[in-house]
Amino acid sequence: MRLAICATAAFLASLCLTPAQKTPAGAISQGTSNAGARRGNPQGYRGPEWLGPFSIGGKLGGTPADAIRVAIGRRDLPAGRTLCFHDPSTPAFLVLWWGTDDASVIRGAMISEYRDCFGQPLREARSFHAWRTARGIGLGSDAALIRSQYGQPTYTRAAKEYWFGYTPGSDPVYERAVLKSLKDAWVLEYRRSLDSPDLRAADFGIERGKVAWIWLYDDE
Repeated sequence: MRLAICATAAFLASLCLTPAQKTPAGAISQGTSNAGARRGNPQGYRGPEWLGPFSIGGKLGGTPADAIRVAIGRRDLPAGRTLCFHDPSTPAFLVLWWGTDDASVIRGAMISEYRDCFGQPLREARSFHAWRTARGIGLGSDAALIRSQYGQPTYTRAAKEYWFGYTPGSDPVYERAVLKSLKDAWVLEYRRSLDSPDLRAADFGIERGKVAWIWLYDDE
């Protein structure tokens, strides 16, 4: 049976992997990953459930939008599938995804040292640069901590390959600069096991041995 693993909706379809595609060097095989995931977690997902105030744990599979709005100092959160924010006092960006099934819930969040707004307007927010997972991993953390806290990733891929799937509608000049900067960077991806209905996902972007972005998502 042909299987495909997709982290999110259509705008992230380029993150789908199938058995026909080669797994990047350094990645563990899917069979090994699934066996370990089933032993450690019946649902297969072993990545983080928290990033600052944002959570993909529990029955909600996301976080109430009002809680995120307050945390980032906004009076409101504009409508739209994807929202992009920048804190002028820090070199950090925040992307949020509304739930497709519940307009009151944020299903995805990414903090990054790079601007990646999916073609959306850039708005101001604050206090997200220091967001960390429940095990203390945030922007600038040592990459070695990720495996020590969450085990081997499901996939490892070159950041240049990953970044192309994350920037529809972006500024081509900025895009070229980012790709040049990320030529030696990698992404550690944590996914469910193939036989699990669990749709939670997490990605850690690694540049020069440090965490450059963190992305959590669960759109049921």
